[in-house]
Amino acid sequence: MNVVSESEAVRDLFADVSNVRASCPHDDPPADFTGRVLLVDSRAVLLSVLSDAPGSDETAIWSADTAMADILSRMIEGAIQTMSDI
Repeated sequence: MNVVSESEAVRDLFADVSNVRASCPHDDPPADFTGRVLLVDSRAVLLSVLSDAPGSDETAIWSADTAMADILSRMIEGAIQTMSDI
């Protein structure tokens, strides 16, 4: 399993967990949004984005065992590999 986070505190949570590699993304400028990504076995995807607009909530999509989940997981895995030294 790979964990990629800009937060050192998050990476430290996985420092002693076997079969988990925690790394920091390359030194690209941070994105202008806050979001979360969860991939499960390249077959399920959860994507969410937090809005900066006052009173806005987190918006999320979930897909599992679908063609959409397959495409999204491939794109996200590629982006994660690009962001880290995995």
